Amino acid sequence: MFYSTHASVQLEVLSYENPAAGQTPDDGNVLVTCLRLIDRGRRWDTIAPILYTWDIQKLIYWFSDMLADREVPDGLMFAEPCLAIELSRVSANRERYWFRILLRFEATPPWYQESPDTPYVIPIDCSRNSISEAVSGLTAQLLAFPVR
Repeated sequence: MFYSTHASVQLEVLSYENPAAGQTPDDGNVLVTCLRLIDRGRRWDTIAPILYTWDIQKLIYWFSDMLADREVPDGLMFAEPCLAIELSRVSANRERYWFRILLRFEATPPWYQESPDTPYVIPIDCSRNSISEAVSGLTAQLLAFPVR
């Protein structure tokens, strides 16, 4: 999804947590997600049910609004507290964006020793083109695992 000089963040939806739709809309829309992360040369993967289908929709809308030069909130939090993203800066020409990826609980790296309530932060800077690619990738994943 995003790559910068010292870090990368990839998000891949692997499956629904519950193959059947589930008894409630929440049950049927939990996604088993793989986060592939690199920060300052250290790599780790996390596979866990940390996003819902509508979280993917929120990401798509948020990034799409950035690309359309619409005002966006400074960050997104999701139903599960393992992942959040903050927009920390945008270049004057709107060609570069700086984000902070906040990881908690099962999304933190194995060597992280802080309290689970204290997020592990990965700073990412990326181009407008990277955001467009992220929107395309997330849209494809949402098509494969739609809200049900």
